[in-house]
Amino acid sequence: MVLVVIPSERIELVRICCRVPSCYAGRKSKVDPQVPRAFRGKSAPMNILVMPAWYPTNLQPLSGSFFQEQALLLQKGNDVRVLHCEFVSLRPAKFLKALKATHAEPPRGIRIGIPSIPKLAIAIGRMRANRCIGRWIRSGWKPDVIRAHGTIWAGYFAVVAGRKFKIPVVITEHRNPFLLDGFSRSERRKVQFAVENCATFSGDGHFALRSVVLHGFRPQSVAVLGNLVDADWFYIKPPQASRNTFTILTITSTKLFYKDFHTFVSAMIAFREMNSAKFICNIVVHEDSISDEIGQRISDHGLAENVRFHCGGVSRRDLPQFYQESDVFVSTSITENFGVAMVEALMCGIPVVATRSGGAEDFINCDNGFLVDIMDSDSIARRLHDIASREVRFSPESVRRSVYGRYSSDPFRERLMALFREVARPEGQSTSDPHSD
Repeated sequence: MVLVVIPSERIELVRICCRVPSCYAGRKSKVDPQVPRAFRGKSAPMNILVMPAWYPTNLQPLSGSFFQEQALLLQKGNDVRVLHCEFVSLRPAKFLKALKATHAEPPRGIRIGIPSIPKLAIAIGRMRANRCIGRWIRSGWKPDVIRAHGTIWAGYFAVVAGRKFKIPVVITEHRNPFLLDGFSRSERRKVQFAVENCATFSGDGHFALRSVVLHGFRPQSVAVLGNLVDADWFYIKPPQASRNTFTILTITSTKLFYKDFHTFVSAMIAFREMNSAKFICNIVVHEDSISDEIGQRISDHGLAENVRFHCGGVSRRDLPQFYQESDVFVSTSITENFGVAMVEALMCGIPVVATRSGGAEDFINCDNGFLVDIMDSDSIARRLHDIASREVRFSPESVRRSVYGRYSSDPFRERLMALFREVARPEGQSTSDPHSD
């Protein structure tokens, strides 16, 4: 037997970490909490708790912004709250400040800090999440369903809470690529526990589901949900005048290996050799700067006058304009769970040339673009030449229509709500209207 002595200051730290946050108190419910709101009528509002693995903050306003957009969409006709367990630095000043639960809005909710040490984070995050949800339930607000974004660790926290409070959980995996090589055996078991004990395990696309199941996990139920793209924000802009310059757009990372920026540069070199017309390539990169090696390679091949880097990313407000002023969008990723940027381009009526990276195969077809093999820069260049020379033409309206019915707000919301009502229904009760013919 091993006796572990914990210093008193560490005991106090754990006690503070597990303190019940008091930044939010819900209203008392006047209905029986034992009867799910989802079944007080098919169109009755639901209590939905969203637990994202990352979420916008003042310092990182774009982090998890699409989780926030989905939560706001679900808020129409429902009572949606957000519980974000945020990893924080162990530096005393930052950590003690993060221990205090704060508001995470919109929609209304709370953000709680958990230490960035894995073992401590899992233990404290699990307890703090349970305390927050328990406080909401005691105040009269009980979720009908928990929607977790990411198995690690939001999905795990959600499943633990779901089993404790008898709330069904839907996990949607966004991790790309979904690899567990760097995780301990104990952490892998927790991931497996979350995947196999949620009501429905879902992915942005079929590739995301395959990536998880290939680890030997067996979910109870699976679903492919896709992703939300605001069709009112990303739309076809009527051309102001005929453009003489062929414009290529990509949104990528020069440091993440699976984005394969090397193949993109090789494709631009090959395209320049087979295309005599003037072209511009806008490259939006997530890093604040590009490496000297990349800059030197572009200069050595005479691409400096064709390439424009936009470092540090682009704000959501400015992003539609980049799509609308382009002739084609290019993705050279080795792996993609979904590919939101590609669908945003298609919503703007812009064709896409993409590698068979997984997610792209769910929505790229002959009506809206081309699929090529991964790392095949010559095929990418040829397809760009086909579009630039107008040997192949795409109708902007047809391109937009190919994704509008699946990923715009109304279809996406209906798909989510149908799944939530299905998993929230009492056992043996049908979600169909008993009075319908």
